[in-house]
Amino acid sequence: PSPFNIVSSHLEKETKTKGGESQQPLTATILCVPLDSCADDVVFTQVATGGRSIQGLAELRKCCKSFDSNFQSEFGVSSSVRRVSSVSPDEVLVQWNVTWIPPTSAWLEALGNALPGVKVVPSPYNDQSSKISTFSWKAVGRLFQDVIESQRLRVPQACIEGTNRLRFEKVTDKSGDSGNYLLKSITEDLSYAQDLRRGALSNRKCANDLRLFLETGRRITNEDDQQQSWDDVVATCLPWQSVPGSNVLDIDPNEEGPAAAYVALGLSAIITVAFANFIGPLLIGQSLFGPPNYIVPPSEFMQPY
Repeated sequence: PSPFNIVSSHLEKETKTKGGESQQPLTATILCVPLDSCADDVVFTQVATGGRSIQGLAELRKCCKSFDSNFQSEFGVSSSVRRVSSVSPDEVLVQWNVTWIPPTSAWLEALGNALPGVKVVPSPYNDQSSKISTFSWKAVGRLFQDVIESQRLRVPQACIEGTNRLRFEKVTDKSGDSGNYLLKSITEDLSYAQDLRRGALSNRKCANDLRLFLETGRRITNEDDQQQSWDDVVATCLPWQSVPGSNVLDIDPNEEGPAAAYVALGLSAIITVAFANFIGPLLIGQSLFGPPNYIVPPSEFMQPY
């Protein structure tokens, strides 16, 4: 079979046998072929970190296992292949994405799961990568308005998009006849990293997602890197400071300006009343307003025994 058929048939088989959800989502974005179609000396190269590489199939499988072990999310990590295309007789491009709920949005998904009758709807924001991230109280109001009107809670979802270039070679057996194709190299590049290198990535949340993914989901450590930690490698491989608001103490600008204070006050009052009357009774057994419900009335403590 051709390299394209090797990749496409493997991915189709994996989707059918695992129902579209892989237990090793990060491994699935790298090893897109059966193991017996990989050469023992296959090389994985990561463009985003300046060409860091993993040499050999055994080491690559070990690193892939580490990727999935290190990159964890409270509500799970998913991956999917968006497109497979053949660019030459021995090269195949695989476009994929990895999605998860970022730590800053985990509380929102937990809230949606706790509210009866409310459906949590993941909402990717990678299409906003070229826009400066801002905070809006109006957006918060629309979020909870949607919950009331349609019983849906949209939760921000991080999404990393990548492209792997797979290069195959046709092996020759001892008799001199051409045999099967074997995967010889995998070259990976990430869309956010491309945007960051050319100055087109302006969204701080997208940049943070990329950095988190590289630091934990693509951690490559070689003997040559003993003097430099992997976090330092990630910190210096891309121009992170070019992203507005990327400094530690920076906060997202407010879209409403001075009017935000009034909007915040109104929303705070609504949230307080809602918590006191609907969530409070579920947590402590009574509303936060009105007289307390005693398990043992205070008057009984005054009676002699």
